[in-house]
Amino acid sequence: MSISVKNDDVQINREGTMVSVSTIQQSNETTSKVNKEDDTKRQLVCLNNRKSIIQSRIADKIPNMKEQMETNLKLLKFVADSKLTLTQVNGQRKLGPPPGWTGPPPGPKCEIFVGSIPRDYYEPEIVRIFSTVGTIYELRLMMEFSGTNRGYCFIMYTTEEEAARAVKELDQHEIYPGKKIGVVASTNNCRLYINQLPRIIDSKSIIKRIYEVTDDVDKVAVYRNLNGFVCYVLVSYKTHRGAAMARRRLVPESATLFKNCEVNIEWANANMTPYNVVYLLKTKEN
Repeated sequence: MSISVKNDDVQINREGTMVSVSTIQQSNETTSKVNKEDDTKRQLVCLNNRKSIIQSRIADKIPNMKEQMETNLKLLKFVADSKLTLTQVNGQRKLGPPPGWTGPPPGPKCEIFVGSIPRDYYEPEIVRIFSTVGTIYELRLMMEFSGTNRGYCFIMYTTEEEAARAVKELDQHEIYPGKKIGVVASTNNCRLYINQLPRIIDSKSIIKRIYEVTDDVDKVAVYRNLNGFVCYVLVSYKTHRGAAMARRRLVPESATLFKNCEVNIEWANANMTPYNVVYLLKTKEN
């Protein structure tokens, strides 16, 4: 029996079968080519899906120009008619206080938190709903850079009774079919907890740094263990608003706030008390 092979490069396996190496290589190359084409197709599908998701998210966050202009005109008219002051600072838009208000601002128990606000709801719509239970001293609406709201706001009433009534009557209020808002009393946490600081650092440097990068500071407490090493820092602010703005500023800078370390910044537990530490309390006036 004769065997004819077109390929010069052949091998004989253990069973005595002659196999064309070039044929095997060609088969492997064909399979590899098919696999690469399949991988390319899958990658294209994934990229297209990702592109669609990103475009959808962008479309949800960024209103078209016409809608934005109409919203702005409506807001300006509302401000003019109500004679309220509107300002925007650090990603939040503040409306209030009422015209002719004299005396200090209402206390912290007069403030409520409102969540699950539709992204196309702004001050006119929010005031219309929440003014039904009392007089609004100030409305703080959190804003995206795109101009849409971030889905939540803080409302301060002129009395504690009005704030309590808002929580009782407007929590889970259905503003349109299938859409309910959440209303709770604001926590008004005014303290931040900072740890993972350099163990050997003088208290004055810590205090100075906190005052340099944040505003509305009331006092800074640096807690050390019995060996004199820094354990943690409690920063008290004059208002919850000041603490919230400070946290928003400090968290992105946690790796650069102090040299050669990345600190941890959290809301302080209201019941937090120091144990077995020697502390140094410093106010700005001193």
